[in-house]
Amino acid sequence: MKIRKMQQKDYEKSAKLIKKVYLINNKHEGTKKATQMYVDRFDLTKKRNLAMFIRPTFKLVAEENGQIIGVLRGHGNKLGSLFVDPKHQRKGVATKLYKTFEKNARKYNTSIYIKSSLFAIPFYKRLGFKKTTGIRSWKNLPVKFQPMKKLL
Repeated sequence: MKIRKMQQKDYEKSAKLIKKVYLINNKHEGTKKATQMYVDRFDLTKKRNLAMFIRPTFKLVAEENGQIIGVLRGHGNKLGSLFVDPKHQRKGVATKLYKTFEKNARKYNTSIYIKSSLFAIPFYKRLGFKKTTGIRSWKNLPVKFQPMKKLL
């Protein structure tokens, strides 16, 4: 497995992976409509969605045998998304992606923030994250998340 910077040629495959993983792991974190609204945000044929997708300044992919098996997007000390193909979960892929992000964030920040999916809370706890509030919902998207923070 190789961790590398996401390139423009990876955008569509990365967005498809995010949609796939979300529909498998997070489908119970909101209504069916909310879940569909979330995955629709990764339809990169829409200019607004593409702009949102490429906005994070730190984008990584995990690649194995030419296939993208993991995606991380973040900016500064905010981890925006971390998704790993279910076939490759619990094999260290997400941890390697996260550690690369953390190494970069340490240069400029003293903490990292994430709005974790409910599914991913145990993973982030193992990495040293703590809950900062109770479970919340996005303002414009009725999907639940757990704000978390890690001091570096």
